[in-house]
Amino acid sequence: MTTREQLSPTAFILTVRTDSQPDGTSITPASIRAAWEHGLWSVEIKQPQLQIARHYTPLPPLKDSSSSSSADVRRVGGEQEEGEEGNELRFLVRKMDTGEMSNYLSRRQVGDQIWLRGPHLGFDVAKRLGSAKKVIFLAGGTGVAPALQVAHKLLEKRSDQGLAHVEQGLPVVSILWANRHAVDALGRQDTSASGSGSTSSWTSWLWGSSKPVETPTTTNGTPSSSLETAASPSSTNLSSLTEQILSMKQKYGARFQVEYFIDDEKSFITQETITRSLKNISSSLAPADTTAVSHATEDSSRCVWHSRSLLERLTGDNDVDRTENPAISACACPSPQQAGKNLALVSGPDGFIRAYAGAKWWHSGMEMQGPVRGVVEGMMRSTSDGSNALKKDEWLVLKL
Repeated sequence: MTTREQLSPTAFILTVRTDSQPDGTSITPASIRAAWEHGLWSVEIKQPQLQIARHYTPLPPLKDSSSSSSADVRRVGGEQEEGEEGNELRFLVRKMDTGEMSNYLSRRQVGDQIWLRGPHLGFDVAKRLGSAKKVIFLAGGTGVAPALQVAHKLLEKRSDQGLAHVEQGLPVVSILWANRHAVDALGRQDTSASGSGSTSSWTSWLWGSSKPVETPTTTNGTPSSSLETAASPSSTNLSSLTEQILSMKQKYGARFQVEYFIDDEKSFITQETITRSLKNISSSLAPADTTAVSHATEDSSRCVWHSRSLLERLTGDNDVDRTENPAISACACPSPQQAGKNLALVSGPDGFIRAYAGAKWWHSGMEMQGPVRGVVEGMMRSTSDGSNALKKDEWLVLKL
C-alpha cells in the first residue's frame, strides 16, 4: 500500500501498487489497462488471517498531476506521485462496525502488503448502451466507485477515441449519490441537498442496522474544525476524490451530472428526484442525439445485450464470457448498428439495491439479476395517461 487518505471519520482511500503483488498473480499493469478499457470491473481483496475476500471497485485513475490533492495523504517515502492507469489502484473504503474486511483495511498502514486477486470484469456498459445516450446511476455510499467507472468509460474513453470535440457522440451520465452524512458527500458545492424525502423507514431499508458514527464536536457542541474542513467546498484542503469529481464536472459539463442526497438532512432519492434527473438528462442532449438514436425494442427478445427479459434471468455480470461465445456475441436486434438501451444502474449496500431495483436472485448456486422491483419498477409502470418515466422498451436496469 502506497498511500492512505482519510476522507471522513469512516471513509478513506487506499492506493495499492500492482507491481508489488506476489509472483503469479493475475494483477499486472497489462491486465489493469485491459480492465479499464472494458470499463466496469473489480478486484478481490483478501484478508489473510481469516481467509476471506471481498470485491472492491477501483476508482478511476488520476491522470492529471496538477489536480493532486493537498489533503492528508500518507505515502511510502513521503513523496507524492501521480498514479498510472496500469500501475496503481485506488479503493474507496468505508469502515463498518460489523465489517470484517473494512475493519481489516482500516488497520493497514502505508507500506503494508494488500493481497489482490483479479481483475474481475463486469457488464459491458458501452455495448449495452449502444447508440442510446441516457445513463442514470443510483449510488449508495461507496457505490459511487462503479458510478465513476461508468462515467470514465463512457465519457473519458470515448473522448480518447476522438470524440472529445463531437458533443453529440457522448452520452449523459447522471449520478444520484446517497450518503448517511454530509461529510461523505465529496464534491458537493452547496450546503443544501438536492433531493427531498421523509424519514419513515428509508434508512433501515437502504443502509441496514449498522450504527452510524457520531460527528465529533467541540465543547460548545459545534462540529469540530477537522470535519468542517473536510466537508467545506471552499476549503483548499480538498480530498483527491473531491477534486476528481469537480474536475470531471468541469471537463464534461452537462454530460456529467452528480446530485447529492443525505440521510442526516432528511434527503432521499425518490421517484420525483429520479424523474427530475431524467428531465435534466434530456435537456442536456443535443438535437442530433434525440433524433438519430434508434432504441432496441422488445421485438429483440433474443438479444442478450438489449433484452430486458433476458437480462433478468442472466447469471453473473461477466459480459466478457458472453462476448467470447459465438452463439450469443452478436447483437440480435433488428438494426444492430443503431441498437442500444438507456441504462439505469444501481449500486450500494444490499438494502439499497433491494429498495430501488429489487434483490438479486440465487438459483443453483448462481447469482441472477432477477426481476426489477422497488422504486424503479414503479417508474416503469404505465400511468393512466400512458406516460412513464422509464419506458420498459428503452431502458435496461443493471444491479451491481
